[in-house]
Amino acid sequence: MVTIDLNGAVLLGFMTIAFSLGVWATNVNADRKDLKTLIKKLDEKIDRILQYLLGLRDSPVITQDSPLRLTEFGQQRQQISGNIGAEEWAESEDDTLLDEAEGKDQFEIQTMAFDRAGGFKPPEELFARMKASAFDNGLDLDVVR
Repeated sequence: MVTIDLNGAVLLGFMTIAFSLGVWATNVNADRKDLKTLIKKLDEKIDRILQYLLGLRDSPVITQDSPLRLTEFGQQRQQISGNIGAEEWAESEDDTLLDEAEGKDQFEIQTMAFDRAGGFKPPEELFARMKASAFDNGLDLDVVR
């Protein structure tokens, strides 16, 4: 007569199922980690694309938030404006700017400022000081400008 040890077969079956579930759970967790990494990379790339499309370039001096603010680096580099005489130049331009800004809301003033800065052509003496300051501080001329 043949006898079958059911206890051993049941135990072996449960162990096989438990092992299989462990392998499956490990694979699922690995896939979740890979998916989270992929989503994070895609999110970063989408942010970079949006910044590029909106014209927000990486700048060591200003944040990319709205409204624009100085970064810590920008705050430390406020001396640059003193070195190039920016305050004196700005004071000579303030009446014109105030007249242009009269009656505009904050967004219109910001847009006006971006347009004016984008087309800014400094006087030769100021431009020479800007180039020297950019060189002395290891900055791109566009950052000083």
